[in-house]
Amino acid sequence: MYMPTIGRFATRDPINEIELGDGGHGRHYQKRSFRSNPNPYRYCGNKPVIQVDPDGRQAAPPEAPKPSKITIGSITYIGCSEEQIKQIQDAGHKVYNEVIKNECLKGTGLEECFNQLFGRSPMNIYCDKDCEKPNEGGWFEGSPLVRRPDPCKCYGQTSEKTTQQNLPIYIGICTDDKGNIPRKGYTLEEILMHEMLHGCGLDHDGKNVPEWQIKMFDACLKKCFPNNRKYQGANPADCKCRDK
Repeated sequence: MYMPTIGRFATRDPINEIELGDGGHGRHYQKRSFRSNPNPYRYCGNKPVIQVDPDGRQAAPPEAPKPSKITIGSITYIGCSEEQIKQIQDAGHKVYNEVIKNECLKGTGLEECFNQLFGRSPMNIYCDKDCEKPNEGGWFEGSPLVRRPDPCKCYGQTSEKTTQQNLPIYIGICTDDKGNIPRKGYTLEEILMHEMLHGCGLDHDGKNVPEWQIKMFDACLKKCFPNNRKYQGANPADCKCRDK
């Protein structure tokens, strides 16, 4: 028990001869004799700001809090506030309206994939404040159980290791330290649709990525969101699936 009036701890550490040490190789514990450290009233080795000791037997740095998880329908939001969830839902409705209702991707070969993404495929959406610096708004990761599908085929539909269908996909939405969602010239619905294009097996980074796939991202976004100046150089006609 800490007594702020005297700036001291008033309860004894039951194993005062053990102290948390750090020799540059992670956490380890060092034995200290009572003679070298005679004060039994030294909670966390007198480091209460950077360590915790719930039962008085072992001081250690506190564990980072686990991010919250909220599942709505087939989507699980991880580390997202209520306001962030609302923003992402609004963006998802805009993508749905353009792609499904207004059929902005008709004739591109992506219609079936987006129908599956909106219809049955579970998603985990992360509000990620630790995005890598080059990242312009989000990231995508397919289920580790699923092999890389053919271009324009939805993730989670085929697997070499399991017969389970509709495996989840993982989408990250980058946020700043205050929880704002950076746009960098993109709207949130465009960031979300960009990551969903990854969910259809398309890529724009790495070796041996065909030029037509790289062009498809901006071309499809311009086809569905033509008023964004970010895609002025893109040709909507390039939003079309081809062979590998």
